[in-house]
Amino acid sequence: MQEPPSTWRDPLATLVFLSDLHFGKIFWNQTRWIHEVAAAAFPRFQALYPHCYEAACALAVCVNNSILEKRMYYRIPTVVLHGGDLTRAGYPAEFAVGSTFLHGFHYTNPDRKVGLGLKSWDEADGNDKPVILEIPGNHDLWQRNHPDRLVAFRECYPNKFPIRRRINHPALTLLVYGLDSTRASKAGHRWARGEIDPPQLQECCEMLSEGRREGARQVVCLHHPFSKLENGTGIAKRLREAGADLVLSGHIHEYHVSDSSKKSPLHLVAGTATQMCSPRGFIVLDVFHPGIQWDYWEYDDNGTHFLPGTTEQRKWED
Repeated sequence: MQEPPSTWRDPLATLVFLSDLHFGKIFWNQTRWIHEVAAAAFPRFQALYPHCYEAACALAVCVNNSILEKRMYYRIPTVVLHGGDLTRAGYPAEFAVGSTFLHGFHYTNPDRKVGLGLKSWDEADGNDKPVILEIPGNHDLWQRNHPDRLVAFRECYPNKFPIRRRINHPALTLLVYGLDSTRASKAGHRWARGEIDPPQLQECCEMLSEGRREGARQVVCLHHPFSKLENGTGIAKRLREAGADLVLSGHIHEYHVSDSSKKSPLHLVAGTATQMCSPRGFIVLDVFHPGIQWDYWEYDDNGTHFLPGTTEQRKWED
């Protein structure tokens, strides 16, 4: 086996964690004035607002040019993780807009295309090109009482959960898991509470235990943070005991870091990357042999750019 690198200089892999894009039904070529007025007048109803066009454009430019292109040049395996709430309210048209942004491009004028153009991360894929792994959020299931509209949800999230994907490097194996935390009761769903059904959690914990025996580092991605999950404390403890090193979540539209303890893995929560009337940002996480380092990229509303802000680092725990 290759001698493991001891420095923090060269990443072995990169995870780009986006969440809560909340795309609307139409990808306008500018943010509509009526949305701006409503967002300014009623900020408490931010969960009802769609994406901001300018932020979506800035996100695409930043992720493509500042992150993916550079990682590809240095041949660093890179995965974009989308942490749920792709849509504003789970309508088929919103899934179409969001999926086009993630997997293709919106052509807003003859000279401009906006999107990430990423392929889904399938089990058999190598790690030579950037790929994307997606999990659902509660807004994506808002049309749960309309079976005809749920077709778009199932097409966007066709996998059985939990999902497990792998990045192999001579110095480290990284396993990434996706969980579905939208399985709440109708009342819980209405209050934006999440729930992971017991069979899914049990299967994930068995996979984590298997990965720990393999010596892999393990990342779990789910939409709801532990504080918004039914039995969140118990779930955090089970994931920690099974071998999870890191959990990534979204949902609350605020950047937050909770350090690991005996009862929980390290937990990073990303804000919304594109929704109107919210502080916007996303996480870029580099994986090294000694540990992980991440930057929280924040949106500059004046300059319409995402810029790296807070940088933090943690060593892996044995």
